Amino acid sequence: MKVDFESLVEKLGGRLITTTGEVKTVRQAARELGVEEDQIIKTLVVVTDDGPVLAILDGRSRLDLSKVGRGARLATPREVERYTGYRVGEVPPVGIPLKTYVDERVLRWDRVYGGGGSIRRLVELDPRVIVDHQKAEVRRLSL
Repeated sequence: MKVDFESLVEKLGGRLITTTGEVKTVRQAARELGVEEDQIIKTLVVVTDDGPVLAILDGRSRLDLSKVGRGARLATPREVERYTGYRVGEVPPVGIPLKTYVDERVLRWDRVYGGGGSIRRLVELDPRVIVDHQKAEVRRLSL
């Protein structure tokens, strides 16, 4: 169940950025935008014993699954698409109706850049807006 993502981004004061090519890695996104790798955010889908959740981390951090929930494991590509409507690498940090956790390190920035719903698009948002919109819990998720 996808929301009108473009309208949502506009409503949240963000912007969509069309890239010059495919952006599949944090390094590619940071180079494309001329920003630090930890300003790029990763929106990961994690399956726990209590169901799927989104885990949002900065681009340099590695997820500690034990901090997400009991039985936590990364979702398979098929599960990512089933739970979000997007493929791996395209999942935006907002507009996904799943319980959401945001790593505390993400909040160091005024603006962060993440998946924009397509492999050729990124979204720029204030991380506090992500937390508010997703009703996310801020916690330490990284190793």
